[in-house]
Amino acid sequence: MSKPGAPTLYPNLSKSPPASAAPPSSSSSSSEPATPLAAPVAAGSAAPESHDMWRDSLLRYMGYANEVGEAFRYQAPGMVIPSYLVAFGYVCGDARDKGLRASNAGRSGVYAAADCFVWQSLASVAIPGLLINQVVAWSRKGLAHVEAMKTPPVALPKPVVKWTPTALGLCAIPLIIRPIDHGVDFLLDSTTRRVWGRPV
Repeated sequence: MSKPGAPTLYPNLSKSPPASAAPPSSSSSSSEPATPLAAPVAAGSAAPESHDMWRDSLLRYMGYANEVGEAFRYQAPGMVIPSYLVAFGYVCGDARDKGLRASNAGRSGVYAAADCFVWQSLASVAIPGLLINQVVAWSRKGLAHVEAMKTPPVALPKPVVKWTPTALGLCAIPLIIRPIDHGVDFLLDSTTRRVWGRPV
């Protein structure tokens, strides 16, 4: 996301036109002040530069698609792979956007896109997907252990066995977001960003 004070995406369009471009005033209107020409407006620039549709809109929730898919792995196994495709689509879109923003601001677009892609792949897809997968799997094992502990073994109600792991997986999603984000930041700050710097 762009920071305050960062160069504009279209610096040439933010400058006033040269004085020579102003039309000569007629003798009849010499006493009236000249009206300055309006600076051209870039197409599609109605939204402020600080707005990031990949981080500040509902598109952000596409990055959580695979966590939801993992939570429902045993109820709807067919949605797991599509959920990862949606999540990686979000990652690629955000990386492309950050690369274009950096390039338009006179920075390395390739590095900005690569940094964003690696960060999002780890923080939004790989690590949280693995954690939710393990939460659901261990919840299922825990319920099976509870059933086996009773003498004689007693089966828990089927809705409890079926939906408790999914509910725990969904509840874990908001709890793991910030720790993972900070952890991936620390990882990249200690490796690639130490060599090439941190994208602005």
